[in-house]
Amino acid sequence: MGEPHAGARAPLDIRLLSANEVRLAAAVVAGKTNAEIATAFALTEPSVQRAIGEVCRKLGVSSRTELAVLLGALAEAGRSVSDGIAPPDLHAPPSTEPTPSGGDE
Repeated sequence: MGEPHAGARAPLDIRLLSANEVRLAAAVVAGKTNAEIATAFALTEPSVQRAIGEVCRKLGVSSRTELAVLLGALAEAGRSVSDGIAPPDLHAPPSTEPTPSGGDE
C-alpha cells in the first residue's frame, strides 16, 4: 500500500530549480516563445531549448507543454487558495492592541 502505482507522478518540486530556471519556467507558462525568452534572457534560442529541457528533466515532465500545463495549474491553485487573503506585513511593528478574549463580554 505504501508503494505508488505504476505511472504515478511525484509531486513537482520547484525547489529543485535555480532562480533563473524558475524565471524561465514562468516565461514558458506565460506562453512566451523560445525567441522571446532568448531576447529577454540575452541567450540564444538553442540555449533556451537546452535550459527548458533541463527544467523539464528536473521536474520530471516530458515536454514544454506539460511543463506549462502543470506549473500553470499549480499557480492557479495557489491563487485560489490565497484569494482574499492579504499576506502579512512582516516589516510592520507588532500590534499593541489587545487581542479579543473570546467570551467574557
